[in-house]
Amino acid sequence: YCRDHTEPWKISFLREQFLLVDDSTIEPKDRGFDGLQFIPGDCPTKSGTDLQVPELMNRFLATNPEQDCENIYDELDIFTQHFLKVEEMSKSYETNFYLGHRPIFGIACNDTKLLSMDWTLQCSLGCTTLDRVSALFSGHMHWRESITFQDSRLPPQIIAGHGGTDLVSNYIIDRSLDGLRLELGKDLIISVTIDEGEPDSSAFGYALMERTASMNYDIVFRGLNMTTGTMMNVGTPLTIPKGPRVKGKTQCQKKKDTSACSPPAGHRCSR
Repeated sequence: YCRDHTEPWKISFLREQFLLVDDSTIEPKDRGFDGLQFIPGDCPTKSGTDLQVPELMNRFLATNPEQDCENIYDELDIFTQHFLKVEEMSKSYETNFYLGHRPIFGIACNDTKLLSMDWTLQCSLGCTTLDRVSALFSGHMHWRESITFQDSRLPPQIIAGHGGTDLVSNYIIDRSLDGLRLELGKDLIISVTIDEGEPDSSAFGYALMERTASMNYDIVFRGLNMTTGTMMNVGTPLTIPKGPRVKGKTQCQKKKDTSACSPPAGHRCSR
């Protein structure tokens, strides 16, 4: 566990399984999300379908700092293999929960644009990687964000990062993400629309998940009331149905444009 990019592993219980991915060491570790410095600005205020698809910040194009080409390729290879192992491990249980440091489907602000993150993870993702995953849990972003997708095309992304909300206040979106469309995946395109998306930095706290009598999973978010010093419920609670989430296999569309996950022609990193 003390080395970079530890192989994925699982923690199995009687009725559910947790799949753990070590993604905290994606390089460079000290240069913002996905190794890219953010530009302070005003977050977009439009909602839903009025918004463009969030920008996927290509690490090959990073200039602050410029990144090592071979390191980017190596990490894409590493996490592509990690996700193949996650998919294989998920076959042994009907209900699986993914645990990682970085969100796969986080939404933040960069200047006046919305940013979809994490680039390295999204560009390593296969079409059916998460078919048997019921929900994704992560941190990294220092605020709370919960995202569910229409028709359960992807598992809910739950970011319990509201333990450090003062650290990145410029990048928090103070508006609903409902109706926002995402396009992601490496060789196949997964096009999804957010059903309900709720970012929030109003409280310092944590998330609590409890298995119900019906074998589903209720999630509530707790935050500290700074006036009374007591914990309170914050945000919208979620119910995660028991798995498997997808019956059969997800159908994906071939990408016509793969530039989001590769360097442009003639770039110093082109192969």
